[in-house]
Amino acid sequence: SVEEIESFVYTKILAKAISHMVQYVISGNKDALMEAQKILLDLIELSQINGESHLWWIFRLLYLVFGEYEEASLWTVLPPIIGNQEKCSDYIRANIYKQPSVVELFKSQRECINKSLNDDSVVIGMPTSSGKTKIAEISIIKTLIDYPDSLCIYIAPFRSLANEIEYSLSSVLNSMGYVLSNLYGSAQATQIDRQLVSEANVVVATLENTKSILRSNPESEERIKLVIIDEGHLVGGQPRYITAELLIEEIKTILKKNNGKLILLSAVLPNLSDFSEWISESKDRISKSS
Repeated sequence: SVEEIESFVYTKILAKAISHMVQYVISGNKDALMEAQKILLDLIELSQINGESHLWWIFRLLYLVFGEYEEASLWTVLPPIIGNQEKCSDYIRANIYKQPSVVELFKSQRECINKSLNDDSVVIGMPTSSGKTKIAEISIIKTLIDYPDSLCIYIAPFRSLANEIEYSLSSVLNSMGYVLSNLYGSAQATQIDRQLVSEANVVVATLENTKSILRSNPESEERIKLVIIDEGHLVGGQPRYITAELLIEEIKTILKKNNGKLILLSAVLPNLSDFSEWISESKDRISKSS
């Protein structure tokens, strides 16, 4: 029937558009994306001519989704920021083929990423589950690309969170050939811990273990270019929070000597400018999204 033929034609043309879109997702080929959008415009026009409003809406919405995806795509956001095109492509593909795959950044991440990846220390204020760890991961990747022999330290206040962070970072970092080590056992560094740190590109540690690393690995201290502190609002009058505050002061001194940077993450800080002034000597080193 005529209806079956028209349905077959629509399906075949739409499949071609989606095929081009998938090619863009995998390769970042802008020509493929433009071809997918062009095909959808043809489908919009064809369905309008045929008076098929239900199909017009589907094609129109897909066209809008494709346009929004272009803005959020890793291929659009990351290359201008990371710089090294080959390494950037490797990183994007590592995200595409991991499980679950990551092919775009949230709006909250796009709002924060530019300030987060320059050379200055920064406070990042983002709501829970809005993608702070991915911002930290991209910062680590950029640091390791710019300074291949450097050491990045990710500090989590609790072992349970350190476990989550290690799991989140390991698949992408390992697939790119970087070595990630975890240190969140005893607060006293062992010979094995010192060996792990000397061989690692990235270390995930608790506050106590970070302090131990700094005390027992003077040769590794010179390699530290990036320190990320999760739940950075945990300072105050409690003994453990005082320890955290003193540790941050020590880290600031090390990073200043190494021309490194400190990233402080929090979902709840109301006074971001005060923390910014503390870690960077400027009230404006803030990257935030609501």
